[in-house]
Amino acid sequence: MTAGAEVEIDEASVDDADALSALAIRTYVAAFGHSFAPDELTHYLDRKLSAVRWVEYLARDRVLLARIAGRPVGYIQFGPEEAREGVDIRRLYIDAAHQGQGIGTSLLEAVLGSPEVAAAPAVYIDTWDENTGARRLYDRFGFRHEGELKPFRLSTGEIDGYDIILVRRRTEP
Repeated sequence: MTAGAEVEIDEASVDDADALSALAIRTYVAAFGHSFAPDELTHYLDRKLSAVRWVEYLARDRVLLARIAGRPVGYIQFGPEEAREGVDIRRLYIDAAHQGQGIGTSLLEAVLGSPEVAAAPAVYIDTWDENTGARRLYDRFGFRHEGELKPFRLSTGEIDGYDIILVRRRTEP
């Protein structure tokens, strides 16, 4: 972590929806904005990362926020996996200026150490196959690719690529 910069992790509430939206948009655009046409990017951000959507997400999921001096610099969103038994880590993003400082590791440790996640038979996360930094992080925590792909659809319905689904299975003691 950056010298002198203490990271605090706490659970987000609906009062954080605007800040979560701003952070989510900033980090998503930094990571993937270049791969979208401007209208497709606007459509995606409005549909998936607006403050209104964060209020909906917070009613269903838990979100942990990492803050430095009170300013959100990263977050992780997780909740029940709807299609299978387990937990789905839906998003993990760190502001570009704070990447490589252990914040993603701290957020992932907090989630994996929470009782409901530790007790889950499996934890799922999807990531872009070419995101080597994220893949290294998830690999360190025991996530493995089991062959499943998740399509990324444009507003036209056209598939514009795939994320890989990584799984961390609970091992019995």
